[in-house]
Amino acid sequence: TPDPDPTPPKAYGPASIKLVDAKSDDTLMELGENTVLHKSVLDGRSLSIVAKASDEDIESAQFLFDGTEQQVENLEPYAMFGDKSGDYNGGLDLTPDETHRIDINYYSEDRAKGDLVDEDTIGIEVDGNNKLSARSDEADLFGIDSSKMGEVSIHGFHSGDSVADVGEGLIDLLSRGEKIDDDWVVDFGGGNRLTLLDYNAEEAPLLV
Repeated sequence: TPDPDPTPPKAYGPASIKLVDAKSDDTLMELGENTVLHKSVLDGRSLSIVAKASDEDIESAQFLFDGTEQQVENLEPYAMFGDKSGDYNGGLDLTPDETHRIDINYYSEDRAKGDLVDEDTIGIEVDGNNKLSARSDEADLFGIDSSKMGEVSIHGFHSGDSVADVGEGLIDLLSRGEKIDDDWVVDFGGGNRLTLLDYNAEEAPLLV
């Protein structure tokens, strides 16, 4: 009698990962694989990252910042600097014009023990020198080849009142996108897409 087919591995969906303001406990945005933040997002805020596990079998989450362990959480919400009943602690230190790496590893037991069930990696860059305006060449969008950029999200984009503020090239590029829900999305094809999160037509009227 042939051996029965082995049980297929369980499929885990992506976790929900958010950037939060620890002072107000408000969610600022969902984080994707690559995220660019306007420097104004940092003003007056104490930031943290919060993850909601992708599966009920996950018992703990380990946060690493640029390769160094920052926090291990045994209870949801899994917060990078801990929390007290949903009151988040801040401490996320983002350096402008550097890309920081956040790794979140999910384990089957408390204290980051047992099996590694799932993992997420996020890249976050803070635009400190107006690169959103200065680098407008489609082939080198914010220093990323648009044919290899994957999914990139930007929070806090403001176009200003005139074309001179942002450059004609960037406006021409972004004008190829469309408003989807609350965001402005430019799809380059091949799984490469730029999203301006919470796009405000009143603050950035040149794109509509």
